[in-house]
Amino acid sequence: MSNPIKLPFREGFCQLNKPEKSSKSARCTQSGIMFGISSINSVTKYYFLRINPGDSTNTGAKRNFLQYLLSSPFRKICYGAQEMYTYLIDMFNFPARQVCLTWLLLDPLVGCWLLDPDQPIHTFSEAIDRLGAKPAVIKKKDNFSQSCQLLGVLSLVVEKLYHNLSSQKLWKLFVDMEMRLVPLLAVMELRGISVDKAKLEKMNVLLKGQIDLLEAAAHKVAGKPFHLNSTVQLRTILYEELKLDQKHSIHIKETISLKAKSTSEPVLRQLKAVHPLPGIILEYRHLHKLRSTYTEGMMQHIQRNYIFTTWEQTAAATGRLTSSNPNLQAVPKHEVSLKSHVTAGPTTLHPDLLLRSPYVPRPGYTFLAADFQHIEFRLFAHLAQDPTLLQVFQQPEDIFITLAQLWYTNTRKLVQVQTRQETGQGLNLQVCNRVWPVGSQLDGLGMLGETLEPEDREKTKRIVYSVMYGAGAGKLAEFLQVDNAVASRIINSFMVKFPTIRSFFNLVVAKCRRDGKLHTIGGRQRLFPNIKSSNGGLRAQAERQAINFVIQGSAADLCKSAMLRVEQRLGSYPDLEAHLLLQIHDELVYEVQDSQLQQIKALVKEVMEDTTALLGESQELSIPLPVIITSGKNWADVS
Repeated sequence: MSNPIKLPFREGFCQLNKPEKSSKSARCTQSGIMFGISSINSVTKYYFLRINPGDSTNTGAKRNFLQYLLSSPFRKICYGAQEMYTYLIDMFNFPARQVCLTWLLLDPLVGCWLLDPDQPIHTFSEAIDRLGAKPAVIKKKDNFSQSCQLLGVLSLVVEKLYHNLSSQKLWKLFVDMEMRLVPLLAVMELRGISVDKAKLEKMNVLLKGQIDLLEAAAHKVAGKPFHLNSTVQLRTILYEELKLDQKHSIHIKETISLKAKSTSEPVLRQLKAVHPLPGIILEYRHLHKLRSTYTEGMMQHIQRNYIFTTWEQTAAATGRLTSSNPNLQAVPKHEVSLKSHVTAGPTTLHPDLLLRSPYVPRPGYTFLAADFQHIEFRLFAHLAQDPTLLQVFQQPEDIFITLAQLWYTNTRKLVQVQTRQETGQGLNLQVCNRVWPVGSQLDGLGMLGETLEPEDREKTKRIVYSVMYGAGAGKLAEFLQVDNAVASRIINSFMVKFPTIRSFFNLVVAKCRRDGKLHTIGGRQRLFPNIKSSNGGLRAQAERQAINFVIQGSAADLCKSAMLRVEQRLGSYPDLEAHLLLQIHDELVYEVQDSQLQQIKALVKEVMEDTTALLGESQELSIPLPVIITSGKNWADVS
């Protein structure tokens, strides 16, 4: 038996027929819930339960009935289940943990996304078309009769969904992971994160002051006032008045749309060596974006000293969760430098310009962050089965320092990195024979015992991820500030040191061409219709997406499983209070009671490092997956 459920709205429509542009960010006015109850003889009766805000019965009979209905063992289906959870928790104050552990609504919105994650649906009518449900024509009678017919169609849609997901071996992933995740996302949305508004405003003022100084400096070096955000005016000054490209024989790429000389970031980086204006513009753009998005922009979202983001489950084809309105996942964790072109003296770092620092726990609570260390790179090593990388990951040392030690010495000559020789200024990264014994696979690579600079680690990390995700020589050259030929040699050098990686890429692409789709370690699938395209650009893009999906999608599986497993374990300890606030891809941020911090730290770490439980006994990782636990009184402290 199945029980279809939906939210009717006072505006005259419901979840199943509301206009496409009606989103969660512009919520409709719910009037209650409507549901169907099927009997043993397959007869379904439909009911409408009116819910009025502030009604005393919301804490009595109505609440008890809904608790019974939603905790019952019968299959319950709802299109847009996250909205349903949010509404019911908000109206009836159901305990968050009870909702997360005992309620389960099956949502065709998410199910259709699993079938083809690059083509998510946005309306119930799209679900009908996608699944080929072909219902009888819905007669436009009174609202109640029409709603009953729509609920009947919802039941038909989920029957079709079951057969489609089962045939693709996606039903278990749908029920056990994605549907279990929906109530947790609703709870996260409702709790929100506390913000120190005064601190955010102070940071906004500091950024505004620096932006004003940059604007004045730009006018001075340009010899005239102009709008720094106007690409037309900037182009005129750079190429017609200052003639920077002509005077210094610099070739400037043209924009595709306007066929005009570009003022993009890579071009300005080329020009900043010959004139101060491009560097000022780059800094201005950087700070202007930070202010408009993360200080002034965030202040517009504050409600009662909290920010409530929207957690999107179906926005990314890789399976990653995304945050929007506002995007809290994108808040930078590094310090913002107020420097340079407009002030004398060295670069300064202002302590208030840690953009995550205004986010603070509630009184009596502490933030706890649990971060899978290099999860995507570790999964890459596991999937590629590169023996060198697998051996490196068995050691406790920092992976990128070790890789720099193994490989970067020869590469640094290509990018002309100068090694400081003064005592104490270099970073001694010698790997001793205790870790890499003579005769081991890592011995003889020609990288042992070298002294590397601290910045070499960051460069090595960027090179690794460029290779891993097929960023190409152009983007790597831009980061390292070398030409494309040097960047190509760097990539080739990496491939020579780790030859299994190229074999892995070839195997993934070959499998994708054969099957037209790929799966993650958790069973998630993605279709690649352009993998055999005659268009070289589309085909190359599909190949990069294939590698990205296998790695990033597998990481998403692990992180989602960790969210659910931690919640389940916490459910075994009713006295422990920990609330998941944020998921930043490979990191979970909880708000925990001060007195329970150490106990919850141990619990979270134990659960997240148990990869057998996260993946199931059918999967076994060939490398450890360590989790770094940090805590603090603001978000920057745990970043």
